[in-house]
Amino acid sequence: VALKSNPPNEDQDSTKSVDGLSPVYETKQLIDQLIATECQKSRFNRGPFLAQLELLLQLNQNDIKIQEDGFTGASVVLLDYFKRFSSKGCCYDDMRTYLSLLNTQEQVELSQRAEEFVKENPVNYECEEGDTTQNIQNLYRHISLLRLQRCCGLHLSLTIAEKKSLVMECQKWFEDGLVFGLTLPSTVNQHSDVYILLAAHLMIEIYAETGEYSYLWDCAVMLESAQKQSCTNPQIQLLLIKIYGYLGPVELCTQLYNSLSIKHIQVDTLGYLTNRYIQAMGAFGFSGQLFRIALRFLSLVI
Repeated sequence: VALKSNPPNEDQDSTKSVDGLSPVYETKQLIDQLIATECQKSRFNRGPFLAQLELLLQLNQNDIKIQEDGFTGASVVLLDYFKRFSSKGCCYDDMRTYLSLLNTQEQVELSQRAEEFVKENPVNYECEEGDTTQNIQNLYRHISLLRLQRCCGLHLSLTIAEKKSLVMECQKWFEDGLVFGLTLPSTVNQHSDVYILLAAHLMIEIYAETGEYSYLWDCAVMLESAQKQSCTNPQIQLLLIKIYGYLGPVELCTQLYNSLSIKHIQVDTLGYLTNRYIQAMGAFGFSGQLFRIALRFLSLVI
């Protein structure tokens, strides 16, 4: 829903109309009704709660001033959304769009309150079979928290020693979380994959700060080991391509790129992952292969 407002008069509230409620307040009333209906259910749909966040974002982007009465602050709405849906893998991706509504201090406070909530629901990796579902949800809550903290910049202030410690913790959480995916098909990602991805990004940051290639080699070994447990996770493969591009083994980049079965528009959107390393590594044979694939794709679309 896109909300636009005309420039208000100095003596008139921009959200009020002469005939009654403005579209802003009508929209809010509708969303409140939808949320009230959802709250009566045992399982919530995300739509009405996302609409509440989207309304606040549209008001902010269009510089529409509102009266405080009846409107909940963005930090409160985001925390409520986290508490309701952090057990879902999509929670962080939903929230990331709306974190711009908060300033830096508010983002830190949101992360702290979310951490307090997650600590109330710890993961029990040695749970009975009947408690597996609840503990998988708690695992996703913890993952949502870590991703939220990273997006809010909390990892930027960590020292190298603290980042190393967090990497080791992420590796342990990944390995412990594999117990919840023993019955998953080989084509499904493990529940704890995000831990190893976060660890990899932290190790790349440590390499960027120190310039020591040993961290990249350690990261590659870690990701290769994780790939054996989650062999179809494209994010692990894409990170390995990036790391091998830094290190130089072009044949491994080629194998990983081909294993992704990149085709059609993906040649244009993901081809840069290897194209940017071709000149530095002198991979002329592989470059010819990529150019022929790109030529076939472009011949069809032009």
